[in-house]
Amino acid sequence: MEKELADIIKIMANIFYGCTPNQIKRAAFAYAEALNLNHNFNTSSRLAGRVWFEGFVARNNISVRKPEDTSINRVTAFNKTEVQRFYKLLEELMGKCKFIPKKYL
Repeated sequence: MEKELADIIKIMANIFYGCTPNQIKRAAFAYAEALNLNHNFNTSSRLAGRVWFEGFVARNNISVRKPEDTSINRVTAFNKTEVQRFYKLLEELMGKCKFIPKKYL
């Protein structure tokens, strides 16, 4: 379960969509529930816990950063080549994951 979730998070980061800690904890809870896995996540908040999250990012070499305003350097670096890369990666992801219209995280 963890490797698949980590791979999805890394793919999302590669297409410029970083996840917040709560989005990752919510996705882990939903994933565990969908697969009927035994877990001790908080069923009232529908989130995985802080201890699980910290272990997950450490075990899977994932860096989660606080969202910040886009800097001028980042805006100017987002040129035609980067936009084409973004849409190519998005197309691959859409084909691989067969998304349906729904809010995932």
